[in-house]
Amino acid sequence: MKAVHTSNDHFVKTLKWLMIFAGFWKMPLSKNPFLNKLYMFYSKGSKIYMFLFIILLAMELFRLIKDQENSKVIITSFCVMVSCILIAVKLYIIIKRNLADLIQEIIIKEEEIWKSDDEEVKDIFTRKAYFCNVLCAGLTMVQVVCLASMSAMAFIGDQELIEYNRVHNTTLDTYYWYQLWFPGVKLDHLGWVYTLNGCFGWIACSNSMVCHSLLATLMIFASTKMEILCAILRKCVKGKIDVDLDRNIFELKRCVVEHQDIIEYVTRLNKSISLILLLHFLLNSVEISSCVTSYLKGSVPMLQQIFLASYVTLTVYQILMASWNANEIQHQSTKIADAFYEINWLLLNKDGKTICLISAHRAQKPLSTTLGPFGAMTNQSGLLVIKAAYSYVSVMNTGTL
Repeated sequence: MKAVHTSNDHFVKTLKWLMIFAGFWKMPLSKNPFLNKLYMFYSKGSKIYMFLFIILLAMELFRLIKDQENSKVIITSFCVMVSCILIAVKLYIIIKRNLADLIQEIIIKEEEIWKSDDEEVKDIFTRKAYFCNVLCAGLTMVQVVCLASMSAMAFIGDQELIEYNRVHNTTLDTYYWYQLWFPGVKLDHLGWVYTLNGCFGWIACSNSMVCHSLLATLMIFASTKMEILCAILRKCVKGKIDVDLDRNIFELKRCVVEHQDIIEYVTRLNKSISLILLLHFLLNSVEISSCVTSYLKGSVPMLQQIFLASYVTLTVYQILMASWNANEIQHQSTKIADAFYEINWLLLNKDGKTICLISAHRAQKPLSTTLGPFGAMTNQSGLLVIKAAYSYVSVMNTGTL
């Protein structure tokens, strides 16, 4: 008995919830117009809140530099602000390029697949959908652990700082969590400070998760379409009679159109995300090396160790998630040429054989996503980032490679 699917968002299930929480889901949430309008206000407010977050970080950084605060606090504040600006730039590109609209294309494709009688195609799609959801869920878990450890470190650090001020009769203010500008002494208004930091932390983390999960989902969908096309191609030509010949030519032409659609989809996707991938990869090695160096220098409290470990894990996870899916696009695109060759092309007429030859030749050129103008992104690109991070750690600790 075939499984019945009551919805067509299985492929984007995890991403859908992340986008809803971050305020990026564009489709109606409910049949109730009031709830949809309320969510629209939340969606616009979350983007304004992210902009306000960056403004407060910049104001506090300016104050720290002006008051000649500890250089370590200034550097940390600067790094956080740069990271948040990069998240905002990535999200701006996503909104400007209307990448979230491609979710509708995935849902439409999923509906077509569930109506299909091809069990092999359904199995491929189900397997890829499961992989996509697990990948996005894993990213969410690591991000939550990172935020939770940073929050716990701030709570405990503030209590220790309050005790230190009481014992030594000083007025040192808190430098934990995000360095946000606040009109007053933060330790005297911890309730407001924690509320602001919690809200800003939620917005920044959810936006970051949406950015990376959306890119991963769109790339996985591209490789899924290629794998499904290969499966259909290998069995689209069969029979020898004239009726079968007409059907074979029709199925073959339909596969060629699908291949052209895939090429267009990947080209459009790469044009939209290449700058995001470049921005993502530029600072990853520096972030990893900074965390590892902080861990190696001196004794590090347990909570800070957890935070550093989770942040490094998160960064490496994001690198490998992007590079692996980009590599899959390149790999699956070259397999289409083999699929055209594996067709029973001897059963086709001259026109059918010509179509196979031209299509196989077109598929010889691999499709790819690029790091801006610096060539295709593959698994090797991800390894290069990790190698660069190792080199930076060596320089920071020994002064030599």
